[in-house]
Amino acid sequence: MSGPIDPIRDYFDTEARGYIQERYDGDSCDQLAYQTRRRLALEMLGAGHGRLLDIGSGPGVLTTELRLRGYRVYALDVSIEMLREIRCRQTGSESDPHFIQARLPELPFPVGSFDAAMAIGVLAYLDDPLGGLGEIRRVLRTGGVAILQASNAACPTSRLHSVLRRWYRRSAQLVGGPAYPHLAFPLKQFRLAALRASLRSASLQVESMAFYDFRPPLLQWIAPRAAVAVARGLQRFERSNRIRLLAEGMLLKVRAC
Repeated sequence: MSGPIDPIRDYFDTEARGYIQERYDGDSCDQLAYQTRRRLALEMLGAGHGRLLDIGSGPGVLTTELRLRGYRVYALDVSIEMLREIRCRQTGSESDPHFIQARLPELPFPVGSFDAAMAIGVLAYLDDPLGGLGEIRRVLRTGGVAILQASNAACPTSRLHSVLRRWYRRSAQLVGGPAYPHLAFPLKQFRLAALRASLRSASLQVESMAFYDFRPPLLQWIAPRAAVAVARGLQRFERSNRIRLLAEGMLLKVRAC
């Protein structure tokens, strides 16, 4: 995709080659969060058939499993380098995924084109999350399902990370630019009640939820192994709404109505 400078696209272009190894291959709190997010997203979707739109597909984090579950996958990402990574990872077959360079909320598909959709690690980057949800609904057939991921604004750890991001952006401006580009984006967080209201406005009905990333504030830097142990222990309650305030991330299964 040519055109004006797009810092999000450019950042993910540079991250494409090492994305999976850096985020999924290891046992830090960050890697545990990514691993759990992937597992929960696939569990909540389940097996199926028909056309599935993987919005923000990255380098194919979900693609192989989605194909094995019976879906015809359309991998969509703003980053051309991410899409090239998927091509390298997929073996040739009649069910090869389709590759589309685009982004929410401008999906190049007709109304009701898909039976299912995934939007993992996407909503936080949108200028207009409600518009993005409406666009997901538009391309889903009535009765189709989507798995959506969002950062939990009510979680103390999430609020702390948001404060640190703001501090970093302000400091980076003073010293001439960010040394860590991924911290330069003002990622959006969501309160569950407000997100539910936005989903209702977009004619998407919540069917189930799960929570993940229960890292204790600051402990991951002071005692990383202890932080991982705590996060793993709390993950046993991933489907319980009672401890959602401790989770930095949440996943929702919604149905188009």
